[in-house]
Amino acid sequence: MRHFVKLLSISLLLLLIGKVDVYGEITSSQISEISQEKNRSEKLTTLPLALPDSAVVWSDDNSKTGKVTKFNFEGLTLNDSNFISIEKIKRITFQGSVWITDDQGSKKQISRIARCVDCQYTWQRVPVTALTWQSPSETAELRIGTVISGAELQDILDVAANNIYVIDEIVVDSPEAITIKAIQVAR
Repeated sequence: MRHFVKLLSISLLLLLIGKVDVYGEITSSQISEISQEKNRSEKLTTLPLALPDSAVVWSDDNSKTGKVTKFNFEGLTLNDSNFISIEKIKRITFQGSVWITDDQGSKKQISRIARCVDCQYTWQRVPVTALTWQSPSETAELRIGTVISGAELQDILDVAANNIYVIDEIVVDSPEAITIKAIQVAR
């Protein structure tokens, strides 16, 4: 009987060790699935933003008007030639026409008169690097998942299915962070 108990204990231990190894091992297909899920998640949390064709850039002691053709952590470029350092920018107020490309690839103008006060969104403490200007400079992408999450994120993404967010104003809080004010407009 003693030998039977020892044999049973050893068998159970070996069986248990075998199961831990089987469950503890991650296969390359599982790693691929995790990577694909992360990419899907990142795409879902990227919010397209429309940009009006004109802006007023307010700096330390003056303002300049033009089309913002580039914006990043270094600063912005107006009309493809006038660079303003991010440290000098106080805020950017957008104005003018808004053009979007629809699903068929044709451009259409969005009426800014259809502005909805209750539909304005303010995202604070947005990392400057989370906002990417697209070329041509009619749109930008915001990695909104870096700013909000959970139900609020899902609400914004649900609204974006039938609407477009138009940047109304960007306030430069610091060289690393901005506040974005956007309005929701029906496509």
